[in-house]
Amino acid sequence: MPTSNSANDQGNQDHSSRLLLSTSQSEISNTAHTSHLSNTHLLVPPPLPPIVPIPLPPLSSHIPSQTHPLITSTNASYANIPILWNISLPPATARLAPEFNSAPNWPWWREVAIRPTTLPSMTIYLERVERPVVVFPFDIGHPITIIDVLRAVYDNVRTMAMAPSVGDSAELVLTPEKEYREVGYANDVSVTIQRHFRDQVWWGGLQESIIETDVWILQLSGTRRRRQNRS
Repeated sequence: MPTSNSANDQGNQDHSSRLLLSTSQSEISNTAHTSHLSNTHLLVPPPLPPIVPIPLPPLSSHIPSQTHPLITSTNASYANIPILWNISLPPATARLAPEFNSAPNWPWWREVAIRPTTLPSMTIYLERVERPVVVFPFDIGHPITIIDVLRAVYDNVRTMAMAPSVGDSAELVLTPEKEYREVGYANDVSVTIQRHFRDQVWWGGLQESIIETDVWILQLSGTRRRRQNRS
């Protein structure tokens, strides 16, 4: 009888051990599965927020720009041009025709050149000049003035005249060593500009481009002023 009880006790211990082993393995398996799910959750990025389209402003919201009458070309004959200026000379030589000068000391060159005044720049093209003239206000945050336009045009053509080559003819190249002592540097640049434009160097006003928006074409004339044809 004692031997039988001992055998039963041994069997109970073995059964308990197998139950504990089975429970431990199950817990380990569950823990591993939970850890795998947790790691998988960390690898999955969160969903992106929905994309909300932003409508563009309508094209009709563009405000047409307009240049000051003093610098605007009004007709093809270049008659009655308010500003008398040879673009081969510095802007300080520009003058206002007497019939447009309302007051002797009127600083017309400070007039706003283009409206709306919020425009940060304006673009001007000249015939026989590859690069456009981009006009910025001299005072940042202020409107573009007439003198800003004249300065930008002169700086553009002067830079062109000082380039290694101008136009198709070698004689148009600026040669300071040849003419500097005789006529002076400024006159040398002026002569080069006049040759390049074939003497079409008198300001004729700005004409709005029919192709591009907010772009103007500078009209030039071979004479300072032309009289209107009378029938």
